Amino acid sequence: MTTDFRPLGETVPLQDPHGVGGEEPGTGARAMADTADLLVVERVLPADGSASLATAWDLHMMCNVGGRERRADHYARLFADAGLTLVDRAPLPLDGSVLHARKVGPANTGSRSSS
Repeated sequence: MTTDFRPLGETVPLQDPHGVGGEEPGTGARAMADTADLLVVERVLPADGSASLATAWDLHMMCNVGGRERRADHYARLFADAGLTLVDRAPLPLDGSVLHARKVGPANTGSRSSS
């Protein structure tokens, strides 16, 4: 896995959300502008253990590539360790989610317009 992050405008790619390549936490966050947002498209494991496609993907990730799926609270901790905060989670089809994270700090204390 590469850890050579290059900001693309206000977008920073997250190369290894499953922990397969041993990427150092915060590598992408350091490359982000203070006003950048990070969007992660993932299947998030349900906190209550209910049936979900994410459970099957978790097994697939563990067996085939040594990674794993995570619960939303785990992503929130990973983001926090990298200096980010989880600000929203939006559902997608097939048990997917978009996790919206933002840098923690004075540049992100207010709201921004989407225009």
